[in-house]
Amino acid sequence: MAKKQYNSGFSFKLITVRNKIIAVVIGIILVFAPFIFIYFPNKQKDLLVDSYNNEVKNIAATVGLGVNVALIEQNFSGVEMAMQFAKSDERLTFIALIQVDTLEKIPGKAVKLKKTAFSIYPQEYKLDPEIKTSDKIIVKESDIKSEILNGKVLVGFSTKSIQNNIHNVKVTSFIGSFFISLLSIIVGFLLARNISNPILKLRNAHLKVGEGDLQQHVVVNSKDEIGDLAVSFNQMVQQLDKSEKLLQLQKNRIEEKNKEMIDSISYAKRIQYSLLAKEDTLRKKFPDHFIFFRPKDIVSGDFYWGAELNNGQFALVIADSTGHGVPGAIMSMLNISCLNEAVVSLRLVSPSDILTYTRSKVIHHLSQDGSFEGGKDGMDCCLMCFDIKGKLLTYAAANNAIWIVRENYLIELEPDKMPVGKHQKDSVPFSQRTIDLKKDDMVYAFTDGMADQFGGPKGKKFMYKQLKQLLINVARLPMQEQKEAIMTAFLDWKGDVDQVDDITLMGVRI
Repeated sequence: MAKKQYNSGFSFKLITVRNKIIAVVIGIILVFAPFIFIYFPNKQKDLLVDSYNNEVKNIAATVGLGVNVALIEQNFSGVEMAMQFAKSDERLTFIALIQVDTLEKIPGKAVKLKKTAFSIYPQEYKLDPEIKTSDKIIVKESDIKSEILNGKVLVGFSTKSIQNNIHNVKVTSFIGSFFISLLSIIVGFLLARNISNPILKLRNAHLKVGEGDLQQHVVVNSKDEIGDLAVSFNQMVQQLDKSEKLLQLQKNRIEEKNKEMIDSISYAKRIQYSLLAKEDTLRKKFPDHFIFFRPKDIVSGDFYWGAELNNGQFALVIADSTGHGVPGAIMSMLNISCLNEAVVSLRLVSPSDILTYTRSKVIHHLSQDGSFEGGKDGMDCCLMCFDIKGKLLTYAAANNAIWIVRENYLIELEPDKMPVGKHQKDSVPFSQRTIDLKKDDMVYAFTDGMADQFGGPKGKKFMYKQLKQLLINVARLPMQEQKEAIMTAFLDWKGDVDQVDDITLMGVRI
């Protein structure tokens, strides 16, 4: 199994289940932090202050009640006893009896009163009868009403103790809240670890399986959904391992068979190439030439073939047999055999006669292929007979044109619109034409493979128009440079697209 690499870096390290759970716990703590660290301490402070205020108020009321009872009974020593109740409290700052006299009543206005402190404890305390509660003291009062005296009992208690209590409450609340938050984080962390560790094991095992390691086994003891997932994962890996071993066995068998096939086809290539025109022969006849031959597969339906004719001319065929690959190669060998028979056995020298005879032999051989109509296979080709000394080109062509580039313009030699094979006009002989050649003419013969190749920026065919312009542009270059320029143009156009057909393009300089 091919190994595939996974990126287990930044995203997996930060965005984990564990971190998500911890983030949720911390988020909840942050949401409730104002209540924990602010609201509850302040609420406790308010409760303490209210309780202290009520306590001072009750003390003032108790003293006032005792004073009232003592005055009613005219028990003046009882007044002191009533005040003694407050004096015994260590928090007491002062206690005083205030006489309130009415000075005058102003119609429509408030009553103007006079307040006089006639008993103060401690005596050295300088009392302002209008004293109010402040940060340092809490002042409460209780009315005194009797025939002898109308006034108030004023008590003042220090706030030091309540402030100490408030401070202690804040500290205690903060420490308690801190430990509660810390405990929540620890519980969240433990919970996250308990949940995420099995998931982390599964994730790491999954990544290793994705990289091709099928020996992974995850042990998860939990009886929940994660445990079920681990069991399913282990079963899946076991099945994948069995499948991978079976696939590997089948792959080895296929590779072995494929190697046998490739070896056979490669040997067939040697046989096919032995039937093509020999480079030594072409170099003697055409010192200035090139062949761009690129089969789609190992063997080719395209071929180039040459033979010395009995009239001293040299016949050159560029052909595209039906099909490509092995079927095309077999068809090309049949076509070459028929051409050899026409030239060697029958000693035909006319291009038209050679193609017409070859067609009849191809049709005859393929008529026994078992198909209902008899074989319609054959080839498209051009057959060119060169009279090198006389600078004459006599040709016959089946669907494949011949181009001559002369002084930056292109001459197109039209073919017959029929193949060398079974056709509705297969009883009509191929036409034959002769054209004068000039020195430095470039004669190009080709199959349709390059023109039909898909590619380019829009994935379209290369087309003959572009091929014509390419050949006009390179015609003046040396042969090797022409071949390299044509190959580069083809590869640039094809890009990553598969080659669609065999390609043969030959150029001869006169």
